[in-house]
Amino acid sequence: LLSEKNRVLMYFLLQMYNPKTESFWKPYFDIMPANLSSPIFWNEDELQELVGSEVPRMARIEKRRLRAIYDELREKIFKHDRKTFAKHAFTLKNWLWANGLYDSRVIQLNRQTGHGNVPTFIPLIDMVNCIESQDKTFIQYDQKLRAAVMFADRAVSRGVQVFESYGNKSNYEYLLYNGFVMQDNPNDCVYMSFPYSNANDVRQFCIATGEIPYQVREWAKSRSKDGKSALIKHIQEKRRGYETSVEQDNELLSRPIHEIQELAVRLRRHEKMSLDKILDNLQRGVLNCC
Repeated sequence: LLSEKNRVLMYFLLQMYNPKTESFWKPYFDIMPANLSSPIFWNEDELQELVGSEVPRMARIEKRRLRAIYDELREKIFKHDRKTFAKHAFTLKNWLWANGLYDSRVIQLNRQTGHGNVPTFIPLIDMVNCIESQDKTFIQYDQKLRAAVMFADRAVSRGVQVFESYGNKSNYEYLLYNGFVMQDNPNDCVYMSFPYSNANDVRQFCIATGEIPYQVREWAKSRSKDGKSALIKHIQEKRRGYETSVEQDNELLSRPIHEIQELAVRLRRHEKMSLDKILDNLQRGVLNCC
């Protein structure tokens, strides 16, 4: 219950809503976004824009999980010390919001204390937008400066926006935890559900256009002697689950639409295009399978 993440969130809210004194971190809190665009904050109509994708299912599961954690904390800790955990501060809405900030901003920083990485909010650095990079150093802790430092892996002219890598993730992960979709993401893949012999045993794997994961190849071979055909059929079923065509998505993106709808359209468009390419590569024998 008192995991490292939950302790950070509790301290975050305690600092933000301290009734006795203004927090040293108030200027940082003041520039935090009030509304987050991760799917756990979408309503059901907005999630319907992603029919066919695994994102809505995972967003609902995550929201239920976070609600359960909050309910347990409220019953076992918050309600027994309202002087510390003020009712107006430790609400479900604030808890979900703080969790969204944690997922999209916290950096696992190795402060060289011998205790491994420490989840850390770092003002300014956590506002740097994402770009794919082969640089694997990420953010480092400088003991002499007692500060987090970030080094450029390329020349940057004055006035040009600085970017950093968030860890080379799929758009599924970027949307679910960071609230954005990256154009032309070289690390993109499509999450799919694969049912096993037990009806309750459904596993998710991410398939990229250039590689079929070992677990998926083994799943396909277990379904049929012709594993390749079984996999193609399964992907075709997944592809038919989307309610719009790529052409319809392109038309929507050609005109102004709401931010949430645009995120949904971009993700489902990426997924459909990737599935089409995976199917084509499988049928042409370009992908190693089964």
